[in-house]
Amino acid sequence: EGGISAIVAAMLGHEDKVKVQAAGCWALGHVAAHDTTNRTLVCEAGGLGAVVHAMKGHKHDRVLQTNGCWALVGVAAHNAAFRQRFVSDQGIGAVVAAMRNHKQEGYIQEFGCRMLGHVAVDSASNRCRIAKDGGIGAVLGAMQSHEDDIKVQEYGCWALGSFADDDSNRTIIAENGGIKAVVLAMRAHKERSKLQAYGCRMLGYVATDSASNRTRIGEDAEGGIAAVVGAMLAHNKKSYVQVGGV
Repeated sequence: EGGISAIVAAMLGHEDKVKVQAAGCWALGHVAAHDTTNRTLVCEAGGLGAVVHAMKGHKHDRVLQTNGCWALVGVAAHNAAFRQRFVSDQGIGAVVAAMRNHKQEGYIQEFGCRMLGHVAVDSASNRCRIAKDGGIGAVLGAMQSHEDDIKVQEYGCWALGSFADDDSNRTIIAENGGIKAVVLAMRAHKERSKLQAYGCRMLGYVATDSASNRTRIGEDAEGGIAAVVGAMLAHNKKSYVQVGGV
């Protein structure tokens, strides 16, 4: 516990030292990665705010931004209360800025998609905030720039599906190439059962209550219906793929 407080104190006491900030983000992420008790200690010590503050203060440092996005996933992604603290600390804007400023850095894009997807899962207000702060565009940009990165594609599909549990977000996704991005990911990575399930879920959400989106998904140029059927046939032993496809 004392070590975590010391790390946060170092970050807050040396805000202008990028190496201290980058090392602090890495250390907090490492401590929290597989330990729920440590995640709580990091949050109680102000670690989430320290990471977000570091990212906002050193936007163009690739190493810090990578470590920061990774730390945020490790600390906050799997706990609803911590996710809300992340949002209150203006973390969504920090993650979106990292993804925009470091478009070619695959790890930042992967961790950014993961974090935004988690934040959107159980909060309508967070989904709206993500859209307002440019998170949908950031995820779509990540998928378009990293077509061969399996993890970016997988977490991108998952994040878009999380965002799409909202009427207005479904429209934004469909009108900005989201259907095509997901279908391309499903075609390129047919062996990835989780990606296929996430893609099916996203297409299902986007089709809800929208005749135009359903038509767009079915058009040959998009190929969404064929992608879903292909996923279900290829992964007929995976119940989560079948649920998404149905």
